[in-house]
Amino acid sequence: ENLENSWNEKMRKVLQFATSTFWAGCFAITFCDFVGAPTIIRGNSMSPTLKHGDVAFWRKSRLTFVSLFPYTPQRGDVVGVWSPTEVGVSYVKRIIGLPGDKVTARDGETYLTVPEGKIWVEGDNRESSMDSKDWGPNPRSLVRGKILFKLW
Repeated sequence: ENLENSWNEKMRKVLQFATSTFWAGCFAITFCDFVGAPTIIRGNSMSPTLKHGDVAFWRKSRLTFVSLFPYTPQRGDVVGVWSPTEVGVSYVKRIIGLPGDKVTARDGETYLTVPEGKIWVEGDNRESSMDSKDWGPNPRSLVRGKILFKLW
């Protein structure tokens, strides 16, 4: 009788743990898919603001069918952007120019006007940053989301 009660108690605890773990996993996946997620910074193009290995939390800017948290890019925001030249590669950059803004190209002398539907992004460490100076204005649709804060 005691052995059976002990076994039932252990099974109840295992089932309780499995249920809790399942729901925590569902919440985490849903949160990361629909709200935002941590991201690890690779490279030093955003130094000194964000350094290689830092972990930052970003809020997604859009969803496939529904926008729960609409985001309007603002000059100075640090954002995650998909590369316009390499599929599946993303960068963290600062928005320097919005549509209609005049920005300076890499040569320092040519001024460009950011076209409608695009943004100009650059790394804070401009000397070692691959950004709009290299590939031109980024389509607004390639913004993954805004970096909200550095976790560590």
